[in-house]
Amino acid sequence: MTKAPSIEILDLNDEFWSLTLGPLGGHETPTVFVASESQFRRYNQSKGIYEPISESTVTSAILANLQLVGEFLPPRIQLASFLNLKNRQRLKGVIETAKDLLVVGDDFFQDRRYLHVSLKNGTLQLDNLKFTPSTPGRPVRETLPLVYDPKATCPIFLGTFLASVLEPADVDLLQRYLSQVLEGINHSQTILVLSGDAGWGKSSLMKLLGEMVAWNRVGIIREQLFRDEFELAHYHNKNFLFHPDMPTDFLNRKESSIFKQLVGGDPMWANTRDDDGRMTLQGHYPVILACNGKPRIHLDQDTAAWLRRLVVLNLRAPYDDTHYGKLAELILKTEASGILNWLLEGRLKLAKDKLQLTQTPEQKGRAISLLLASDSPSAFVRSSLVKKKEGLLAVMDLYGHYQQWCKINHIRPFESKAFNQIAKEEIEINLGLKLRHDLEGANGKARRGWRGLSLVEKAEPRNTQNASCASPSEIGWPVIARN
Repeated sequence: MTKAPSIEILDLNDEFWSLTLGPLGGHETPTVFVASESQFRRYNQSKGIYEPISESTVTSAILANLQLVGEFLPPRIQLASFLNLKNRQRLKGVIETAKDLLVVGDDFFQDRRYLHVSLKNGTLQLDNLKFTPSTPGRPVRETLPLVYDPKATCPIFLGTFLASVLEPADVDLLQRYLSQVLEGINHSQTILVLSGDAGWGKSSLMKLLGEMVAWNRVGIIREQLFRDEFELAHYHNKNFLFHPDMPTDFLNRKESSIFKQLVGGDPMWANTRDDDGRMTLQGHYPVILACNGKPRIHLDQDTAAWLRRLVVLNLRAPYDDTHYGKLAELILKTEASGILNWLLEGRLKLAKDKLQLTQTPEQKGRAISLLLASDSPSAFVRSSLVKKKEGLLAVMDLYGHYQQWCKINHIRPFESKAFNQIAKEEIEINLGLKLRHDLEGANGKARRGWRGLSLVEKAEPRNTQNASCASPSEIGWPVIARN
């Protein structure tokens, strides 16, 4: 009986080896080539994402497939001739072919689908909480570092941490605001200000949130935002923006108006250092500002707009000497999935209110108080001064009345020089009275002040048609009566 001749494999083309990497050859861990990144990515089953891999890793995968195919060859195949296909130049050609055959665009990935959040173990639809486990057929490049467990709770986070630093109504408001960081879309178009002394939990709260979202998805707000043309580009694809320790004067400059753009939903141009030179950002970021004091804001005749934007939470001193840093670490280890469920509950509440943040009168009053402190000289003039024929008011006396007004309203007064400059302009513009230098003093010496100006005797309707900014009645500025 004649022995069958051996078979020598002359070639298996590059297309064959390239396709062994993709869904046809590796349906559980397929590889794709992302053209915009000039990067191979392979599906990682444990992480549920297509993660970047190097070309050397791709080469190793091709060699492993080559070895695997060799193990299934019949005895008539000359294995040596088959394995001779391994050479550097040939493998380089296979990799270049793979780039063409396995190429995908950015639209292949579903990372930021509207109303969907990608998690370590699957994708969650926010409007109905429908959960779909991770598969290569739902490709994503990154996920929130959280596992969805619908039964998980967070008793330490709610009962030990938040309950000790916030009132129940404020916990509810915080829940609804923070729910927006899951999507990275600020539906309410508001800015959250966390105010309170050091050690009152602001940093621990933000540490929890940053770890849950992943810090690479958090944009840190810095001084450079106001003076570096490339700073905005750092906010690309961030879930929220955060200032960890905002000075009280950080917003007290005309450039602070950019924060209204960051949350207002309008497109923004951001300069970049790449060849294109510019990108477009969508200004819908949740913005969280942590401050140890009461920040002052440069209102620039736009008080009402700032009032619509601000949400203020005042944290209080904890009940005991709890070390919140260590507590935050414990919460992250044991209750991350529970906090996720708490945020999802907040998202449903927000949707019920048509994606707007409803606030109690007390909560609204905090924003009014903060803005009042930022605009107190103007607010004092508009709410407490009136033209009166026989009126006479000296500069020094006016500042004393202003200090008393600030004390009643629990705000920090401006220094006399700044107050006098602002008050002089407000009185001239709104009341038509110019500062004089010939008022008679008690000792007969001339004093600076105004004729025809007096404190209001009681709350009176004001004609604010020509006012330079929103009237007290429009924004809730208090009106006090003269004692």
